[in-house]
Amino acid sequence: MEQVFVGLSVSVAPVGKVSPADEASQAERLGFDFVSIADHPFGSSPTNEPWITLAWIGASTTRIGLVTRVLGLPFRNPALVAKMAETLDRLAGGRLVVGIGGGGADDKMRSVGVTPPSAGEKIAALAEAVAVMRGLWSEQEFTFRGHRYALDRANLMPKPVRRIPVWMGVLGPRGADLAGQVADGWLPYLRYTSWERLRDCRHRVAIAAEQAGRDPASVTCVASVQAHVGKLPGAPVNAITGSPEEVADSMGKLLDIGFDGVNLSMLGPDCADQPARFAGEVLPLIRPGRPVPLAGGPE
Repeated sequence: MEQVFVGLSVSVAPVGKVSPADEASQAERLGFDFVSIADHPFGSSPTNEPWITLAWIGASTTRIGLVTRVLGLPFRNPALVAKMAETLDRLAGGRLVVGIGGGGADDKMRSVGVTPPSAGEKIAALAEAVAVMRGLWSEQEFTFRGHRYALDRANLMPKPVRRIPVWMGVLGPRGADLAGQVADGWLPYLRYTSWERLRDCRHRVAIAAEQAGRDPASVTCVASVQAHVGKLPGAPVNAITGSPEEVADSMGKLLDIGFDGVNLSMLGPDCADQPARFAGEVLPLIRPGRPVPLAGGPE
């Protein structure tokens, strides 16, 4: 089997006996390549804020990558996201990936006075947001005139010491096209789609990259999946479960349709024990060699 790198979703719930930093430290010891934090800032379920959680994790780990999975753009000004990303990436020693999406929780937006954009507006705003972040990271007195965002001789200092990867958590034809055109990575969630649609969108990412004059291999493609090693009655649709060999086989199918890695959200009443079981029983089957490094590097 080809090499694959594997990430682990850290719980955003501020309850339980294990802190996010302890979860991430365990993932680092077990050989996972990155940890990711979901963005659910508002709602009735208690949650931690992802930036602050990743900063806490970054101070408690040394190697493992740090991924926002994914920031809901309508809640966040991209200029401030650029500033926060530069700071965290520098303090953590160059380990951050900015995962960003158009925002799917329209009801949560309305609850805090944010008018939800239409589906098309979300994609257009996402394209502008990436241009804003990269412009601030690379240019002095950056000026930008977009439909949603406008900057006038804005300056962000210090500049990042490397190219901070931006992954897009998007689905659908327009989202896949945009990811292929401008993103460093694509981070769809299998929970919200089908295998057939995932395969079609992966193909669109590659075509869009080629049409934009980019090497399709330069776009890191990571599938977020729900997983459980062992039998799990009543598992959600599209969750990857079963014996270690069955789980590894499903991971192999993702590689076959062009994915470079997976981000795991562990399921089950024994979910606290699942990372160690996955690392011990599945990782040796899907990652016999060295892991593929995260996208991004020196400017």
